[in-house]
Amino acid sequence: MSEEKHGPDISALRNPGVDYERSDASVRGVVWFLFVLTIAGVVISLVLAGLYKFFAGPEVSLLVHQPSRGVYGASVQPPEPRLQPDPVMEMNELAAIQEQRLHGYGWVDQKSGVAHIPIERAMELLAQRGLPQRPPQPATQFRENINYGAAAAGGVVTPAAQAQKQKK
Repeated sequence: MSEEKHGPDISALRNPGVDYERSDASVRGVVWFLFVLTIAGVVISLVLAGLYKFFAGPEVSLLVHQPSRGVYGASVQPPEPRLQPDPVMEMNELAAIQEQRLHGYGWVDQKSGVAHIPIERAMELLAQRGLPQRPPQPATQFRENINYGAAAAGGVVTPAAQAQKQKK
């Protein structure tokens, strides 16, 4: 079977100004480029070292590593909150302070006479005396207090609220 071509024959159409490279890249050119690139890198490094020496001052050595605070003065503390240098140690210190407060005596407010006692002693006293209790408040008194609050705000005055108001 013969091969049939579809469409017009364009094999004869050529643009004489457009072509591809017919030879390999020159090894001599690549080596010359790498040599020039290396020389440029060395020159740029020397210029930057000279600028650094000029701006940093004569006491700075490029060969000896010096911390920046020795060159530029005292170090500046970052603003709060700072990172914790040893969070485990700080947590242990906090736990020790809390344990000492939990199991020891001390003043909360010495002028008022308020102190704290060890938790074991507080539990013993609570077991002996019982929980403190407030006298129960009947629901009607609670309702009257609500109505009295509404009356004070300009609401309706009930007889119970008037009686409460006269007591005070």
